[in-house]
Amino acid sequence: MRRRRSGTFVADRTRPPLIPGRRLHLGLVWPEDVGPQYLHTTFHGAITSGVLRGCQIDDAPPHWLAPARGQPTSVTWAQPERRLKITAVGQAVSSRERHPPLETVAALDCDGLLSVGVIEDDWLGELVGLGKPTVLVDYPGDRHRDRADQVFADPLPGYRAAVRELARRGMKRIHYVGAQHRAPADSPNVSVEDWLKETERRYRPEPDAILRQGAFQVAMSECGLPVQPEWIHFASYTPGDLEALAAKLAKLPPKDRPEALVCHNLNQAQRLMALAAKLGLVLEGAGGHSGPPDGPGMAIAIAGEDLGAVAVELLLSRLQRPLRPFMSVGVTMSWGSEAAPAKAQSPRAAAGTD
Repeated sequence: MRRRRSGTFVADRTRPPLIPGRRLHLGLVWPEDVGPQYLHTTFHGAITSGVLRGCQIDDAPPHWLAPARGQPTSVTWAQPERRLKITAVGQAVSSRERHPPLETVAALDCDGLLSVGVIEDDWLGELVGLGKPTVLVDYPGDRHRDRADQVFADPLPGYRAAVRELARRGMKRIHYVGAQHRAPADSPNVSVEDWLKETERRYRPEPDAILRQGAFQVAMSECGLPVQPEWIHFASYTPGDLEALAAKLAKLPPKDRPEALVCHNLNQAQRLMALAAKLGLVLEGAGGHSGPPDGPGMAIAIAGEDLGAVAVELLLSRLQRPLRPFMSVGVTMSWGSEAAPAKAQSPRAAAGTD
């Protein structure tokens, strides 16, 4: 391994440069509105769980640049022996825009960018417009497919397996619950109060909630089960929204009252199951989940490590082959077993309704 003005050194074969003979500075952008300490935990968790798994930087200590209020938080990891530096830039503390400032990202002067979890289409268009090799991670849209590589969680296999299992247990009235969120603020300087007032009626579905709805409806059709318009719901994660939806489900006429819910994620399903049970409605539930599942319901696994590994491979490929076609890669979501779970884990079985 040669270092300019220093000499030639024996390289560590277990920690080679990502691209031999080349120094790399990668940028990672993140949308969360969180404080510096939590942001550190989030970034480190994202990296060690796979967003940059191929880089093997989990043992490199991060260097924090503490922000002033209203300024984006950033953290860097460096591994000189691998000729690698990563700078992660988060959404500004107190901002409600759901993305970091574009000028901060542009100033990174990095070789390539990974945008993780940002779903604001207009801002992503500006990000791709910087002209850097870019991979959009956990983004299921298609507006930028001709200018950036994309990696998303493909729900069809996992949601198909979950619906098939519910149908196998004799359930016919299966509802879908997608996630929705408030629109982002139009300016980074909007106060929380003004943002809440401004966005009170501006809820919108998560982009991948629409993708999961499609997978659910395909699976229901394959099982020969009808889907009524009244069986499709969208709710935010706020307690009020979930309580209102649980009450609505419990009041439906018997022909429409659900026996099971297939939700955007498992936590949403579990909360709705608990709220409905208090109203006398016992439900099964399923939803997307990353990490080890806990509690009732069927976890449809989201492979975060695979999302990360594919994202890094696409970025390295783009850096080495800048003229190759752009790719959109779906990483399979899966439900791990076709066998029925233990009866003790089934709310309907415990209530004697199976």
